Amino acid sequence: MKRFLSLFTALLAFQLSATAQFEIKVTLPDSIVGKVYMQNYVRQAIKDLNLKPSDPVVIVPAKKKCDDGPVIKKLTSVTATSLNLQFHGNGVDTALIQIHSAAGFLQYSQKIAPSSSVITVSYPALSDGIYRITMAGVSCVSDISDATFPITQKPADEVKPTPVPNVESKTIGAYKTKVGGRTYTYNKTPRLALQFNADGTISDITPGLNKAEQIDKLDGRNVFYAIGYGILRNSDGSYQDLQNLYLPDGIYTIRQFVCDPGKFGSIEAFERQFNGWGENAVNINNAQLSEIFLSISSDTKQGSNVVPSWLVVSRKLNFPAVLPAIDWAPYNKTFSTGYINRGDAQTVYQRVGIQPYIDLGNPAGQPNTWHTIKAGMEGKVPDEYLYGVGRHFAERMGTDKRSVITSELGENAQGQDSDIYGRVQLTYKAAMDLYREKGVESNPLYTGLFGDYGSDDFSGFFTEGMLNYSRSTYEKSLTSKLFKGYGAQSNSDFDFGQNDHEFYTRDHIGVRNLNAKYYFWNKAYQLPYEFLYLNEKTKLGTKTWQGRDRERKVSIFTMCKVESFVSDQKTGHKIGVEQSRTGEIIPFTGGEILTRMNSQPPAPWDELFTAGYWSMLLTGGIQIWDAPGSAFGQDTTQIHWWSDQSIQWRPAGGDWQPYSPGQNGAPQNSGFGLIHSLYASPIDAAAAGMEAVWNIRDRIQKLSHASYSSSRGSFKAKPGTAGLTLNGGSNPINLNLFIVRDAADEKKGLAIVGEGPAGSVAIYYNGFLSAHEYEDNVTIKHNGKEINLGRVYGRQTVSKNF
Repeated sequence: MKRFLSLFTALLAFQLSATAQFEIKVTLPDSIVGKVYMQNYVRQAIKDLNLKPSDPVVIVPAKKKCDDGPVIKKLTSVTATSLNLQFHGNGVDTALIQIHSAAGFLQYSQKIAPSSSVITVSYPALSDGIYRITMAGVSCVSDISDATFPITQKPADEVKPTPVPNVESKTIGAYKTKVGGRTYTYNKTPRLALQFNADGTISDITPGLNKAEQIDKLDGRNVFYAIGYGILRNSDGSYQDLQNLYLPDGIYTIRQFVCDPGKFGSIEAFERQFNGWGENAVNINNAQLSEIFLSISSDTKQGSNVVPSWLVVSRKLNFPAVLPAIDWAPYNKTFSTGYINRGDAQTVYQRVGIQPYIDLGNPAGQPNTWHTIKAGMEGKVPDEYLYGVGRHFAERMGTDKRSVITSELGENAQGQDSDIYGRVQLTYKAAMDLYREKGVESNPLYTGLFGDYGSDDFSGFFTEGMLNYSRSTYEKSLTSKLFKGYGAQSNSDFDFGQNDHEFYTRDHIGVRNLNAKYYFWNKAYQLPYEFLYLNEKTKLGTKTWQGRDRERKVSIFTMCKVESFVSDQKTGHKIGVEQSRTGEIIPFTGGEILTRMNSQPPAPWDELFTAGYWSMLLTGGIQIWDAPGSAFGQDTTQIHWWSDQSIQWRPAGGDWQPYSPGQNGAPQNSGFGLIHSLYASPIDAAAAGMEAVWNIRDRIQKLSHASYSSSRGSFKAKPGTAGLTLNGGSNPINLNLFIVRDAADEKKGLAIVGEGPAGSVAIYYNGFLSAHEYEDNVTIKHNGKEINLGRVYGRQTVSKNF
């Protein structure tokens, strides 16, 4: 109280020195402790200043709650300088109208005394973009009602894409060849070998591969394939080999599994045990894995996916040089990366809309960056530390709401603090307190505060793979159990907790957004379907808990590396199939290097492209974590490796031999050299997905499901209580929207329509067809229109503006 009163006295002195006529009103609830003391304190403060107010100090009773509303019902006649606002409210004598940009910056603020339910709001000219208008009671207390609206002064056909720098991406530390009008970039392995045929197809030419039987064999073992995490098979479920296989232009992770025939005698058995858990599963005990990253680009583009032609296999990042200038702040989305190219300044990444990791060695404020906070101590972390470290890094990152703050405090405290999830709220409260004090932002929705990675999953707010659990559980998670956490797993399903989740009850909702961890490992992901569910779970819950709209966003937290926890249930040893990976061959002048990084090999880059695209389309964005200081060297005469791998050198025309740095023509080992594993390519791929969404950024302010038809049948999107619109923003709450689950159950594609000031866009993805299969005349139906996307291949994202 004394601290507050001292501040009040200082402000009082400032106010009274500026004017001789004044009235001081202090609004306090009747129940406040020390009310009379405060009244006397203020009077004494005025007396001490030798000032004589014309009116006495008045203690004003607290305002009552508005009888009803105000609630914004409709916006009409929207122009760059005015709009008509229709609202509903009772007992609202005065109200505050504010307009913010999509990034949350205040553009207009005015107190009004409405005389009718339709008012004209006039404001300074707004530039093209998406804006949020809010209305709240002033004469009485109310919730904030909001709506969004676009401003566009150009016809859709005049909106031109941002110019792209005239820089060619480079294939570094990989191979490049051209056959039959198609250019391929790729890595090699010591086992799996590919042949690029003149007719545009590819074939597995691994030495010793026996193609005479129903299932290909190698050394007497059965050979199966996956492209990314999609098992290569035909739509009827039958086995598909990798012979004369046509793939459209795009990027692929070709994965060859050489398996124990006694445990995997059929494609059905391989698919059933694909995730690696168990004695008879696809893991190091029963299978060997080889992987090739492959890009395909034809002289005349084949297929209709959104993968850019600059995306090639490389051991350095290409996206910082080839992407146009990008700014996601007006769209309230973030893309962050831990890895950078060695020697790059932070501005190189910020130019293309990406938050690089904070430089921990630089004490200066670093706005528009990213940091993941660690505990920095053993045992239970005190509350004071949790709060202090949040404020410290918010300040270190420039007190900038664009900066992304995440943490691993829950992971650091495993087994030491059972209450750490609830208490981490203090870290983000500290950041929000700072933002509010400095007038930066009052609403966490418009910040980069995303919380502990993995904690929202481990605590049961989200559960990975909800599409695989029972239909009943899925529907409950979005309806009657929306606010509950997930409890124990039972009978391949999940129970729900009895209480509302701590994200709500410990007021995480008041200070941060949500964080969904996606560290990849060998299993069948359906990322667009899963991200749609995460977004619905987030929006429905945060917009309706306790009858209030406190909308928050979710971000995807991932890595460019595989992180597998598949383990032997008897010994606890990790046995993920990735540990059997045969390795990568890297070309150098005078020979080749063979490395094997089996504990953390690179994640499939086609999956990271999909993650980059659909996270930026549907959620608050994506963070691709790695340790601070991680960097890709670019010196093609050196190798960068460390001792937990095996490494060999083969001079030109010679045989494989132990690697000795600088000896017998071998490259030196240096942090400035080419990294041992293809970690750069997955990050490039995610950035390419982000760029594809940037190209439609002003067409996706409103997203809706849609029905579609194709040569493989049709899918009818069943509306929820408010139609087909995805939840979020100013859209009405749409209950019982189960279209994602319907599509997954029927093994159908996803059809999404976006609308915005630049026009509309139709987007399609079918995760239930293998990458070599296709459907013709994919036609999306929306508001009486039919948008034909033509031929679409499996597990490819396609879009078309209209």
